[in-house]
Amino acid sequence: MGERVAMPLREVILFRQFRGKVTWFAIGFFIVLGVSAPVSGQGAKEVTLAWSARSGSMGPVWVGEEAGIFKRYGINSRLVFIDSGSLAMTTLVAGSTEVVMVAGSPPVLAAAGGTEVVMFLSLFQGLPYQFYVDSSFKSVKDLQGKKIAVARFGSTSDFATRLALKNLGIEPTKDVALVQVGSTSARGAALKAGTVYGTLASPPENVVLKKMGYKMIYDLITSKSPFQFTGATALRSQIAQNPNLFERLVKALSHSIYTFKTQKNFSEQVIAKYLRLDDREAVEEGYEYYSKNMQEIPYVTPAGFQTIIEDLAQQNPKVRSVNPEKIVDNRFVRKLEDEGFFRSLYRKK
Repeated sequence: MGERVAMPLREVILFRQFRGKVTWFAIGFFIVLGVSAPVSGQGAKEVTLAWSARSGSMGPVWVGEEAGIFKRYGINSRLVFIDSGSLAMTTLVAGSTEVVMVAGSPPVLAAAGGTEVVMFLSLFQGLPYQFYVDSSFKSVKDLQGKKIAVARFGSTSDFATRLALKNLGIEPTKDVALVQVGSTSARGAALKAGTVYGTLASPPENVVLKKMGYKMIYDLITSKSPFQFTGATALRSQIAQNPNLFERLVKALSHSIYTFKTQKNFSEQVIAKYLRLDDREAVEEGYEYYSKNMQEIPYVTPAGFQTIIEDLAQQNPKVRSVNPEKIVDNRFVRKLEDEGFFRSLYRKK
């Protein structure tokens, strides 16, 4: 499955429980599609790919790894977890990773700082977040003066938190204290410890908070504003140096999206492993949400970046200079659509 970072013991145990299913699934999967099972080749390219959130929106990346789809397209993948999109972006700029799976805010901030980055495939659009607070909450005024957890300033959770607060009539920079805590699990732990009053969570981890008795006071999933959420991002120079590799990456990720959307049981097992979730209800709810709302043809949306630019520019004037068209590269997705790749994949006439 490509090179992996070391897994915690519990994660290894979970993997062993369904490793045989993964192997037979991969073999059967490629036979059904009429192609040979993946084999290693001297021409395979090693790619370090970072995923930046324990969110179901990352599901296709995990499925692509476990089902051997990356290797099928000549890519020796090495998945690494970095617990914030903004931190993941720093590894891309530093050359430690070739591709990072992040939402739209980190690429916009990187572009504002002069780095030429592009998102070349979209995994999810919209804001799949719910705002959870302490069970003592009675009304919006209870938020006044409270600490609200975000991952990192400039991250998607930061943007979404400020948007939720504004929609509730709360001024994020005056009425509450936003604090950087880290990943969704870390923010949930801070909420449980009482060091923060509220935070955002996305499926399936929102189910965990709900069961623990925290109150959901705002649902960003229903927001009508276009927003570019999770997508594959790389340096423009890297793509220019090896466009064939990135076309293969787009094929592999598109194939992984298809597998995620159509292989429910397998995908749920993979979600449970990577999110370290034993709660079947949470896993099922997360899978159903993301598989239903994930695009079949993964175009990146410039309009979704424009929403982000308009918001971030209020704190960082340099962001106003960012052209959303310049951080979007849909050429590989468009080429595959023109060639009938997606029509063949989904067996559409």
